[in-house]
Amino acid sequence: MHNTNTIHANIANIMSDLMMVFLFIAVIYMVEQEVIVKQVQSQNQAVVAIAKATEHSQKQINQA
Repeated sequence: MHNTNTIHANIANIMSDLMMVFLFIAVIYMVEQEVIVKQVQSQNQAVVAIAKATEHSQKQINQA
């Protein structure tokens, strides 16, 4: 019986360790997603700025 309890304790420890690894991976994934979202937002702002500058330049060309 003692041997069975030891096996169950070892399994519980392994499961606990696996949950910690899973939690760590989930947190890293969430942080990475936030970084990607910020990069995309920054790129979108740059594209909007380029589009506005292009539109302004086109208006100046048309007026000339």
